[in-house]
Amino acid sequence: MGKTSWYLLVQLILFHQSGQSCGVSPITDDPEELLDLCIDAKYHKSKPGPEDKLHAQCESWKDHSCCTHNTTLELHGLQMYGFQYDHCPGFGDGHLSHKCMKHFIQNNCFYECSPNIGPWVVKDTKKIRRERFQHVPLCAIDCNRWFNDCRHDYTCVENWGRDFKWIKGKSYCPDGSSCSTFEKVFHNSASFFCETVWDNDFTYTPDDEPCMRLWFTPEYNPNKRVAQLWKMRSACCYVVVLILLHFSWCSWGFSPITDDPDKLLNWCIDAKYHKKEPGPEDVLHKHCEPWRNRACCTHNTTVELHNLDMYGFQFNHCPKVGEGRLSPECVKHFMQDLCFYECSPNVGPWVIEVCSLNNIACTPADNPKKNIRRERFLDVPLCASDCNRWFEDCRNDYTCVENWSRDFEWTNGKARCPSGSTCRTFQEIYKNSSNFCEKVIPLLTYLSTAEFFQVWDHDWKYTADDEPCMRLWFSSDYNPNERVAQLRVRQLKGHVASLGLSAASLPSTLLYLLVALLYH
Repeated sequence: MGKTSWYLLVQLILFHQSGQSCGVSPITDDPEELLDLCIDAKYHKSKPGPEDKLHAQCESWKDHSCCTHNTTLELHGLQMYGFQYDHCPGFGDGHLSHKCMKHFIQNNCFYECSPNIGPWVVKDTKKIRRERFQHVPLCAIDCNRWFNDCRHDYTCVENWGRDFKWIKGKSYCPDGSSCSTFEKVFHNSASFFCETVWDNDFTYTPDDEPCMRLWFTPEYNPNKRVAQLWKMRSACCYVVVLILLHFSWCSWGFSPITDDPDKLLNWCIDAKYHKKEPGPEDVLHKHCEPWRNRACCTHNTTVELHNLDMYGFQFNHCPKVGEGRLSPECVKHFMQDLCFYECSPNVGPWVIEVCSLNNIACTPADNPKKNIRRERFLDVPLCASDCNRWFEDCRNDYTCVENWSRDFEWTNGKARCPSGSTCRTFQEIYKNSSNFCEKVIPLLTYLSTAEFFQVWDHDWKYTADDEPCMRLWFSSDYNPNERVAQLRVRQLKGHVASLGLSAASLPSTLLYLLVALLYH
């Protein structure tokens, strides 16, 4: 198995397991306990069990619950823990609408009552609890309804779990904040809302994948089966990923492109206009200037990319709608993205070979279409704030396809909207910022003639600002991405050092475990 094939197998496993840690739970060594667990918190019972009655919206959990009737009465009173839901009294109706509030009450019932969150429980240090759940897969249908019913209500912060100011046991909007609609604060994105509002309690999950429901009837709790599936996945994940990491990083080296980790911190991808090694430039054009102290691009390259005709791609492909071209506010982000692609020397930890990725010849002589690049970067963590601004500034501009890397028609070296397509706003097509920036499709799809524009096909991984993430926008005085790359290399070194397996051929057992992981 080739280097990149191994790397992709690892990536596919880890992507399949996104939002979930593999292996032993941080709270118990017995996986069966994860299926019948109450978190260690102020009002939770020590063990789940039946209740004769639970109040109003919490009734669904009465047969097997971590809450008491009194707890459910109190949470419906909207004063639990001193949290003030009506924290924008001078806006709108002065309080959350009834249709919005019912979702927050249902979420509180889930938090206090659910015995099915064991696979996602982690330690916590708050006064009111010593444990919490994190990244629980929430079904998209429940999240979308929640956000749609709250979009016109008002709030003053994104993260309700940590951004409020607390005075004498009551929560208030922090100094300097201002109240805006949920639609504006959460960037008109249901996924961003559900994942952010309670500090990563939930991960937005398609309905056709195992996911938790906030709303169900007392006769049947679908979340029990979801917890069972995720517990089985976790057990498989631990064994499979451990072996895959060993083979991918130990048997053939440190990364898909080099055995020397230090080289990853000073890397230019093998592509048409990139220099062989990064170095200083006297001047780079406009948006690319921040990279001039150490760049993989030349001044001429940066001049050309600002003309918006590089590689024959036409950004203004919807001339008959809107203003007929992308707005300057939108274009500046695409220019900045091109500057990052052409100039950044900090992408080494995420670089893979394009040719191996697609099982095609790597040399231009064998494959004339591969004259644009032989390497690309994959899943680079892009800071959420940069992605959100990009999408916000482009949401009212127009495009005709979702995937700019494979959906356009190419005629005489120029990209055009495909026959039968219609131009719509970015908001209509992409729905939210994370979907726009990542735009994930199957990794093994054969590259189109416009191979360069795979740069938007899984280049980025939407990442919270408080995690190590790359910036598109920074000053030439300091490049914050160098530190992010250093942290990633250190992480990779830690993986290699922690693995004690001996190099060997792929055991048949691994294939069995892999199938078990992907189909459970």
